[in-house]
Amino acid sequence: GINQADMNDLYWVTGELKFENNILGDVFEEIEKAYGTKIEVADTSIRNCRLTATFQRMPLSTVLAVIAKTHHLTFDTKTDRIIVNGNGCK
Repeated sequence: GINQADMNDLYWVTGELKFENNILGDVFEEIEKAYGTKIEVADTSIRNCRLTATFQRMPLSTVLAVIAKTHHLTFDTKTDRIIVNGNGCK
């Protein structure tokens, strides 16, 4: 079968990113690949937070808004990267 990471690699075909209790470190990597952007975390513990969500052909701003709302994070968009601020998870 095809696992979830492989499916996310097919984003350019399916337009879908699916996460099931994934750590944000992995989520951000998938988003970087799918949207061609760079994401940096101000606090490395942010990468430990988990996300369950499916994004179907959504603009990057919407995807980030959902993650921000879920974990009370803020995203600071610069010209060449996005910086994530907030309290992380253990």
